[in-house]
Amino acid sequence: MNKKFLDVKDICVSKGNRQILSDISFSTKPGELISILGPSGSGKTTLVNTIMGFNHLDSGEILCDGSLLAKLGFNKAVDERAFSAVFQSLNLFPHLNVRENILYGISKLDSGHKSL
Repeated sequence: MNKKFLDVKDICVSKGNRQILSDISFSTKPGELISILGPSGSGKTTLVNTIMGFNHLDSGEILCDGSLLAKLGFNKAVDERAFSAVFQSLNLFPHLNVRENILYGISKLDSGHKSL
């Protein structure tokens, strides 16, 4: 099965005159879980916020199940994307390990939401 679920193609994102993401590309398959890891300030939150629809692209495009979510001049509304994200700060249960925190969030999703 070669079908792509999330397809991020050569995206660039700036805030003010500072480029935060430059030529980021990756794709996931249906049902595949991904993690975004990196040092503080490397653009992890900007990447997730861009996929979620909170940031606009300077270039590139984002597709989900083959449908366009974003490109320069087009940004599908956040509430029409049906994505969820688990952020690291203060939203984790301290009594659960990493795996248990992720599985808890996924288990609470209804079938209309996709998880990052």
